[in-house]
Amino acid sequence: MVGGVWKGFDREGATSNPSPMPASIHFAPCLCRDHLEGDTGGAIVEAKLDGVRCIVHVGETVQAFSRNGKPLALSIDTEQAVRALGHEMVDGELVGETLHVFDLPAFGGSWRLRRAALTYAYARISGAPGIALVPVLHDPANEDGYPEDTNAAMRRATSLGYEGIVLKDPEAEYAAGERAWGKVKPEATEDLRVVDCLANGSLVVSRRGVRVIVGIGLPRAIRASAVSMLGRLIEVRFQEVTAAGSLRHPIFVRVRDDKEEVN
Repeated sequence: MVGGVWKGFDREGATSNPSPMPASIHFAPCLCRDHLEGDTGGAIVEAKLDGVRCIVHVGETVQAFSRNGKPLALSIDTEQAVRALGHEMVDGELVGETLHVFDLPAFGGSWRLRRAALTYAYARISGAPGIALVPVLHDPANEDGYPEDTNAAMRRATSLGYEGIVLKDPEAEYAAGERAWGKVKPEATEDLRVVDCLANGSLVVSRRGVRVIVGIGLPRAIRASAVSMLGRLIEVRFQEVTAAGSLRHPIFVRVRDDKEEVN
């Protein structure tokens, strides 16, 4: 079993009579950090679901916990399916009464090794109620190493009904208690006019008179000829509008030469 202590700040999923994680189970789940780069590089792209993080320990009983160690209730079908996987610890996302599994923390080895073990175990119970396998949307090893753009991966994920994507190093071990995975979730977008550029190739757009620097997600070709972008519209994805009217985490999406006016 992977060592560590429970960390996190998950608020969901506590039972009506919560109790702390048993002292015999010491585990800190691997967490996500915001990923803002423009491409996936050599990362695995997994679908991200909108649910409650759920770590299941299988021993004499099946015990499920949120990422901060609060007990979670599983359906009988899910308990039976998780036990049938044949592994002592399963990591997943609980959506309704279905556990969507994506890792085997206690198995050890690289993500590829753990995923192979999980895929093999899941194949034996595929179709069982209460459990599903989180899909891999992009694997550079199986797609000629093509570094898929995060925007393209995001659009594909959301078109399939997922909340976003998670990026993982295929050769990395399970990093208990660390923010080793990258998450990308869609937020709002606006089409904004480029009014300036910086020496490093970043673009400056105007949003209702507020200058916003957009430097993340820009293709090399645009950075190299940033001056040529002056006056053009670009689509910018961001997490929120600040109190000052600027944008938090602005990311370049695409050039909007098909439009003449801002949103």
